[in-house]
Amino acid sequence: MKKILYLVMFCFSISCTGDKIGNQKFLESFREKKIMEVQDISFETESIKVPMQMEYMDNFLYFAEYNADYLIDVFDCSTGKLYNSFIPRGMGPDEYLWISSMVIIDNHLMLYDNSYKKITFLPKMGSETIEKPMDIIIKGDSIIQSSLNAFPLSKENYLISGIIKDAHWAIIDSVGSLISTFDTYPEDSYMEKKSTPADIAMAYQGRFISNPQKTKGLYTYDTGIILRFCDISEDGYLTRTKEYSHAHIEYTPKSKKDFSSVSFSKNNINSFIDLKGTEKYCFLLYSGLKFSEADEKAGEWYSGNRILIYDWDGNPIREILLPSRYNMFAVDTNHRLLYLLKTNTEESANDDYSISMLDLSADFEAF
Repeated sequence: MKKILYLVMFCFSISCTGDKIGNQKFLESFREKKIMEVQDISFETESIKVPMQMEYMDNFLYFAEYNADYLIDVFDCSTGKLYNSFIPRGMGPDEYLWISSMVIIDNHLMLYDNSYKKITFLPKMGSETIEKPMDIIIKGDSIIQSSLNAFPLSKENYLISGIIKDAHWAIIDSVGSLISTFDTYPEDSYMEKKSTPADIAMAYQGRFISNPQKTKGLYTYDTGIILRFCDISEDGYLTRTKEYSHAHIEYTPKSKKDFSSVSFSKNNINSFIDLKGTEKYCFLLYSGLKFSEADEKAGEWYSGNRILIYDWDGNPIREILLPSRYNMFAVDTNHRLLYLLKTNTEESANDDYSISMLDLSADFEAF
């Protein structure tokens, strides 16, 4: 199972040029640095299959699984036991193929399947309110040519990334119709002159997080040390307020007539593995390993050993050095805890995965 996880992550990662100078310069922006220990916690990790994403809500951990019979597994943090599994995988009614986005919003779990272009809202675990899942189908047209990821700005508006004609982002409404498009991709000296708009879009896919109020946001790219902080207007437009760019994306177009793809240099940095947003801060799990190390460090390559914390104005707050490398994390804002998932590469390990807890309650009065 671990080999599948690495293969999937590698296929969906994007490269960027990044030598040691760019990496070091980026980390030097954090004047406050702290080495911290984590607490290993008892979890029924043998029930975790091939996790792709991880979220926390009201004492439950949610995992989006890859290629499993059920694509969402839910664990009770009080007991560490598997609480529920749902979202059947398949091509029938109410089935899904792939969870490309999983986000917590307003005590609901938002899922996006880019195979079916379907956004689904589900109530939290343990809710006494019985709600029928709300589905939104993104309407494809000549503008939204491919919708790879969806991020909620509210229950009425959604931010779409993918291949968007003449733009970086699209905004759709609650019935999946296009409202508008806006913004451009970063331009730098590494941009290939022969790149088509689809090539550029494939190279610059990434992640977006926001604060719970949906007034501040941050988007990064899957690789490349590029961060764009922004304000979010009431109608969902993003206005950049600060940008960091320490390592640019370098790629060669490989697109064919009906298929868009790019190839990347191995001299690239795998940067932001996972992002989470709270009311006050942005938390980023950072790797810093080069693509050339993917074979040598297969068990560690898509993992990070640093948590980088920014405020929503883009100011570096703290760099936390972790005792090991982790693949993803989730945030418990009420107790100021981070849950970290690690892939166990040791032959002696009983389970493929382990979960640890990083307690920041003594360091931060609030998240």
